[in-house]
Amino acid sequence: MTPTSANDARRTILDDELEQLRELPYSHWRALVGSSKTKTLVGTDGQTYRVVVMPAWHAPRSSDVQVRITVRRTGWIASARLDGSFVATAAASDTRSQDTADLS
Repeated sequence: MTPTSANDARRTILDDELEQLRELPYSHWRALVGSSKTKTLVGTDGQTYRVVVMPAWHAPRSSDVQVRITVRRTGWIASARLDGSFVATAAASDTRSQDTADLS
């Protein structure tokens, strides 16, 4: 497995998760603030990846919810992770998104 295929697999998982999670309503995210959800998926490279979804308030005294998604390969050896996030707002038409790559 080349580093590029692992990066491609993480990016594909992240993009798919962002697309699915953005469809959930603001009320769903508001109810989950402060919790995290974890699931395991198999990437396009055949490797197993852990996906962690963490909703939190976007800023102090804000009603906006920032949803952060982290994708990292599972296993004993630490691997690079890929992060993405979006902000869910009470106004359904106002959902801003931001993808970030954090290779740590």
